[in-house]
Amino acid sequence: MSVLARMVIVVLVAALAGCSPSVSTSPVPVAAVDRGDVAILRDLTEWIAADADQRRRAAERVGELCPDFELLRLVRFECGGVSHEIALFRHGPSGLEFSLVPGGLIQLGSAQEFYEHGEFDAQWVRFETPFLVARTETTWSVWERVLGAEALPGDRRGGSQHPVEHVDVERIDDFCERARLRLPSEAQWEYACRAGTFAEYCFGSSELELPLYARITYWPTEVGELRPNAFGLFDVHGNVQEICADRFTPAEGTMSETPQSEGPPRLRVTRGGHVNHSAVGCAQRRAADKTYRGRSEMHLGFRPVHSVVLDER
Repeated sequence: MSVLARMVIVVLVAALAGCSPSVSTSPVPVAAVDRGDVAILRDLTEWIAADADQRRRAAERVGELCPDFELLRLVRFECGGVSHEIALFRHGPSGLEFSLVPGGLIQLGSAQEFYEHGEFDAQWVRFETPFLVARTETTWSVWERVLGAEALPGDRRGGSQHPVEHVDVERIDDFCERARLRLPSEAQWEYACRAGTFAEYCFGSSELELPLYARITYWPTEVGELRPNAFGLFDVHGNVQEICADRFTPAEGTMSETPQSEGPPRLRVTRGGHVNHSAVGCAQRRAADKTYRGRSEMHLGFRPVHSVVLDER
């Protein structure tokens, strides 16, 4: 019996049994990618509802649209009672790994029972554009790779895999420009931190679990050593604070996926916890003074992002 005849019989038997033959997990050739598959990236609920092949095709299309990024694999992460299969990419210029975050209507801000002074009220925020976000805080090895050895501060703490800290905000902006990345808006940061949850922390509301996800005592440690959230991100509640693109203003009105451009130019929003600090939830925010010249901001690092402009033709 020919090979073709045997394949026909396998398909017929599978159809009669009410099931489908197994699908190959090998990458789909670029020519076979349906441009409509990227539509699932406009909404987290559609991404979740899609099958594995649709998610892979959409991720491959993102790799086409973002030439600095190479698709590595799709991995399922579970945290805080939610589970997401996330596409992971390698950013060529920096070497950082990134998670692909779909758009959608996402609940952000602080629920009444978790509210602390200075946070946004609970609200729904529309993210029109998916984005790629670094899985870890930027490390000294990545800093050197992009800016060169001469950019390493002589008084830096930690090794090559420790997070960048104690540097000027203007230097962070320079890094992002050279790497063709940018800082997240604080809404993007909070969405990435929550990963579809709405508790005080990405993992729930009990501080007893915090040591599993965050370093909030002693000195910063190497990135990526603790548990990730449901988007595959590490250290969102500890290690170093993370600066955002927004200017700092009082938390009034609504949040937006685009950075806040009004407010004092010297003040920038920071999110996340850091060592030598109490627990910091998803919605808590602070300000960093980018013009302070007495010393650079201590325990202030960053996690870059890259917007994905979809082409659904």
